[in-house]
Amino acid sequence: MAAQPVIVGGTYDWFLNGVTINSRSAPGTFAVWDITGATVTISFVYYGNGSAGQQFTATVLDGAAGTAHYVNLTSLFDAAGSWGVSWRVSLSGTVLESGITTFEVKASGAAL
Repeated sequence: MAAQPVIVGGTYDWFLNGVTINSRSAPGTFAVWDITGATVTISFVYYGNGSAGQQFTATVLDGAAGTAHYVNLTSLFDAAGSWGVSWRVSLSGTVLESGITTFEVKASGAAL
């Protein structure tokens, strides 16, 4: 999630840090997944109106380290209230999806 408060009309650099995965040979051991060549998407949903979520393609920053990011457009956060964010990584037939993390979008001080 973004480190600073999320404000209506703001842009933020959403960061996926160190995707981990286990293996059949070591099912209880998780290690960083090399996501080089993966398709990484980020989804946002606004809970205020029950609308469907919006999904965007993220950029892999360092595949070996399992990191990716997405910078949202100013038009994404158009309403104050509860929002959710989740990530999806797909590589060679393996798909990992995160849970949804909720966060609050605040009204812009300039709009008050």
